Amino acid sequence: MFQTISPSDIRDLDREIDEYDFLDADDIDEFNKYLYQPSRSTKDKQRMWALLDKSLKIIMKCPEKEQMEIKITMRRFLKGYCFLIQATAYENIEFHKRYNFMSYLIKELNPGSGGNNFDIADKITVSDFRQKQMEEHTGGEIEAKPEVKIKKPKPASLEEQQKKKLSQIIDEVNALYDKDYEPDFTTKAAMQLRDLLLKNDEFKERLKKSAKSNPIDEFKFTYDDCIQDALVEGYDQNADFYTLLLNNEEVRAKFASVFMLRYTRFSVTRRMINSRGG
Repeated sequence: MFQTISPSDIRDLDREIDEYDFLDADDIDEFNKYLYQPSRSTKDKQRMWALLDKSLKIIMKCPEKEQMEIKITMRRFLKGYCFLIQATAYENIEFHKRYNFMSYLIKELNPGSGGNNFDIADKITVSDFRQKQMEEHTGGEIEAKPEVKIKKPKPASLEEQQKKKLSQIIDEVNALYDKDYEPDFTTKAAMQLRDLLLKNDEFKERLKKSAKSNPIDEFKFTYDDCIQDALVEGYDQNADFYTLLLNNEEVRAKFASVFMLRYTRFSVTRRMINSRGG
């Protein structure tokens, strides 16, 4: 889940990936050289598959749990980097090369995902860039003031911690079952389950009684039963609500108008800008 993502987050993920030691910098450079060629021969593609296979074999030698961790970390890097480069002006050539390589490698880790045709038409692009000194500032000596005041970090709220944990679980589910559940949407659905437990008096009473009279191992059985009942209730509520919206045009229009307001405001703003430009 990427409510916020920064270059430092991507660097952290990159360091995590390096710890598994399945990537080779020279292989990544060679792979990208082939990838950005205007056309590729059969021999070129065979070499690209061989480079991917080299990393794949290293991963497959790892214990099953570690393989899952690698897939999860790769997915987080790919989604995070993709989000960052599209939402901001961030560019990093080395990270982009790794993004390209791993976006094809993860397909090899998921048999049946369609294979690799090495087509960059649908990939995000990054322009070549170089650092350039624009100007130089000189001035008198600056008095050193070594005293630094650091703000105390605010502890994360319980809800933030829960959302972060849920996001990690969703990453695991995506990696284990080759799914692509959208983290933000799925996390909200899971938080709805929590709300059902908190707001339903029957669930609260059952959990309270069980917590008072049972050790934690036995309380878990009651908790699991309540979770399953809450899932059924949440499914029934949503199914009934969506059925109402599908079958009742008047009610559907009322709800739809709430969201349409945002787009009409955008449309009006665009017309005003265009008229001024004309």
